[in-house]
Amino acid sequence: MKKLKILFISHTARCAGAEGCLLTLVRCLDKERFESVVVLPVEGVLADELRQAGARTIISPLEWWLRGARSYGLMGSDIRGRVDALIAIMKAERPDLVHTNTSVVWEGALAAAFVGVPHVWHLHEILTGHPSLKGVFPVPVIYSLIGLLSKRAVAVSEAVRATAAGAVGANKVTVIHNGVAESSVSVTQAKELRAELEIADDHFMAVAVGGLIPEKGFDTLIDAAERLKQKGRIVIVIVGRGEPAAVAKLTDAISSRGLEAAVRYLGYRGDVPRILAAAGLFVLSSRSEAFPLVVLEAMAAGKPVVATDCGGPREMVVEGETGLLVPVADAAALAEGIARLAQDPELCTEMGLAGRKRFDAHFTETVYAQRFADVYLDVLQAGPMPALEDGERIFLDGMMQTYQRIAENALAKGTLQELALLTKRAAALPLRSLQWAKDRMKRGRR
Repeated sequence: MKKLKILFISHTARCAGAEGCLLTLVRCLDKERFESVVVLPVEGVLADELRQAGARTIISPLEWWLRGARSYGLMGSDIRGRVDALIAIMKAERPDLVHTNTSVVWEGALAAAFVGVPHVWHLHEILTGHPSLKGVFPVPVIYSLIGLLSKRAVAVSEAVRATAAGAVGANKVTVIHNGVAESSVSVTQAKELRAELEIADDHFMAVAVGGLIPEKGFDTLIDAAERLKQKGRIVIVIVGRGEPAAVAKLTDAISSRGLEAAVRYLGYRGDVPRILAAAGLFVLSSRSEAFPLVVLEAMAAGKPVVATDCGGPREMVVEGETGLLVPVADAAALAEGIARLAQDPELCTEMGLAGRKRFDAHFTETVYAQRFADVYLDVLQAGPMPALEDGERIFLDGMMQTYQRIAENALAKGTLQELALLTKRAAALPLRSLQWAKDRMKRGRR
C-alpha cells in the first residue's frame, strides 16, 4: 500500500501547546499508512523531537499574520517569496495533503491552493475577542480565507467551531479534541515531589499551570488564594514561565498579601506530570481557553479539575462529575470550588477517577491520531483539488499584496497596535472581494 504523505506547516519550532499537538499527531499516526514531513520556520527543539518521532523536517521562512506580544514571525518579510518557497517544496515533495497547524500562519494554505494540493487547517485558537492575537486582516476576513483555502478546517473544540463556522462554512468544520499521553508517574515519584517542595502530607495541594499572561487569570487565582488563606492547609502551586515584569508582578502580589506559605510560584518546570501526580486537584483560572492541554494531563493523572467556564473546559470537565466549573474572573467562586474538594477527600478521589475514565474514553493520543487519519482519508477520497482559474489567482495575489502593505505599514509605525487602525481601513474591500472569490471557487472546494 502506498503511504500517504502529509506536509505539516508549523508556525514555530518551540514545544508549546499547538506544537505539542503536532508532535503527538506525527508520533501517533500509523507509520504504515502515513509519511510525515514538517516545515518549520527555524531549527529548534520541536525539529529535534519531530525527527526522533520519524518525521523529516524542512526549514522555510514563515510570518505570523496573527500577531501577539511575542510573535515569532519575520515581521515584514516578503510574503510572495515565502509562498514561492513553499510552492517549490510542495512540487519537490509531492504531498497528498497539506496540514497547517494553527491559525497564525497562512503561507502553507496559499501555496497549497496555487499547487492544487488539498489543504486542512487546524484551528487551535478562538480568534474573536482574543486578548493578545491581532490579525493583519479583520477576524471575519481571516476566517473567510481559512474557509476559502481549505478542504476542511479542524477545530480543537466546539467553542472554536462556534466562532469559526459562520465564515468558514459549517459543513467544512470538524471538531477533533486534543489528545495527550497517559500519565506514567508513580506514587513514589509524587511523594518525592511533595517532599522536594516541602509541602506537608496534611496540606492539600492545588496546581495551576500556564504562562504568566493576563488571559490565564492568575490575578483571580491570587485573590482566591487570599480567601482560602483563612481555611489553612491549602497550598496553591503555580507553574509557568513569564517575562520578568510578569514574574515580578506575581511574586509581589504573593508577598504583599502575606501568601508566601499559601502560594508557591515555581517558574518553568519540565516535570509537570510529576507535579500533577502530587496534587490534590488542578485549577484553571483562565479568562478564555480553546482547549487547554494541561486539563487533559490532569485528567490523565486522575485529578479533579476546578476550571473557569471560559470556552473549551466545558467540553472537558463534566460539572459535578469530573470537576467543577465556575464563572470567569470570580475569585469567590474559584475559592469555593477549591475549598469544596480540599475539604472532601472522598469526593476529590471520586471525581479524579471519573476524570481518568473520561480521559481514557475520549482524549488519548491514540484516539486523537485516529480521528485525524479519518479526516485525511475523507478529504482525499473527495478527489483532487481543481486548478485555480486566472481570476482566482489574481484575487489571491491581490490579498497577498494587501497583506504586505498593511504589514509593512504596521512595522514602520513600530507597534502592533497600529494593526487595529490599518485593518479597519482594509476591511470593506477584502470582505466584498472574498464573497466574490467564494462564489468563483466554491466548485469542488466545499
